[in-house]
Amino acid sequence: QINKALDLPPGLVNLGNTCYMNATLQCLYSVPELKETLNKMSRQPSNSGQYEQHNLIVNLRDLFSLMARSGDSVSPTIFLAWMHNLFPQFAQRASGGSDGAMAGGWAQQDANEFWSELMTCLTKVLVNVPCPRAALAESECIPPPPETEAPPQINFVEKLMSGKTECVLSTEEAPDEPPNTKVETFNQLTCYIDKEVKYIQ
Repeated sequence: QINKALDLPPGLVNLGNTCYMNATLQCLYSVPELKETLNKMSRQPSNSGQYEQHNLIVNLRDLFSLMARSGDSVSPTIFLAWMHNLFPQFAQRASGGSDGAMAGGWAQQDANEFWSELMTCLTKVLVNVPCPRAALAESECIPPPPETEAPPQINFVEKLMSGKTECVLSTEEAPDEPPNTKVETFNQLTCYIDKEVKYIQ
């Protein structure tokens, strides 16, 4: 009740070294446009070859719905099971040792690797799910023709969770030559931090 009164998101139960997964899911839960998009998707996959990916994202939607209704911590047990089935590399068992993991429990995993896998899965599953109008640029919110009210078919991940970098190469020795331009799409910005980094501004 306190969490709801303060509008704080509910926690996720750590199921044994699943903090990497919980942190990623909490990050995604804070994106209202994603939750709106997930609520528009069908329970049946549009592509028969994406059954496992589709069911993982359906379980993500169900987990977010449960988090929205709950005022207490939520256990992501079902999502974890589907995630392990789709990405068996995250289902490795710990052998015990200096990392503090108990033998037989889940091994510690990398949150960035899980984020990348989940983004790839969301991109494939939400490819035909319309992006919320509030998330579109003004030029993309042109009213549809009177005979239809279908919103623009713009993939959510490509629109809101990716960007583009443009690299222009030119040479001073040949100023008359046209520059070589290369555009690349990215889903994350990597910040390399080592022991020499004292602060980030």
